Amino acid sequence: MGTIPKKTGFGSRKRTTDVLAGAVIGGHTIPTLLTFTFSNSTTQYGTCCEINVCNKDGQVIPGIHMLDVYLTDSATGEGVTATDPNGTVAAKAASGSVLATITAKKVLKVATLNTGKFTLEILDDATPVLLYVAAAIPGIGKIQVSRKTVAGDYKP
Repeated sequence: MGTIPKKTGFGSRKRTTDVLAGAVIGGHTIPTLLTFTFSNSTTQYGTCCEINVCNKDGQVIPGIHMLDVYLTDSATGEGVTATDPNGTVAAKAASGSVLATITAKKVLKVATLNTGKFTLEILDDATPVLLYVAAAIPGIGKIQVSRKTVAGDYKP
């Protein structure tokens, strides 16, 4: 994100304002961050990752948001995971919609519920692939990455 200098009154005093932080355009708050929360799936060896579209204060922004979501081996979100989970990678029931599968079990274009939340369900086997979930902030494209999954995330 860039910053712009903004004059405040007379003289040469300047302050820097974050261009997008908390911006409201046409009555819509611009998302500035995503939060990720893992929970056990109701299916054996599955985990659910809830992704919330938030404002600069971490409050969920209601409304349907499109996200590009992918699984990665990198804490910085570089690249798509080399190893697929053995089970499915899909939207948890009644928690958002998969609009397109770009790469099976790895890259999805999704839409949140009207609550601003989407839950990705990752099913695997007794020795799950430990990975990160990454997503692009809608309208900005900045990538945010979850913590790395742990074996305990996959237990029902």
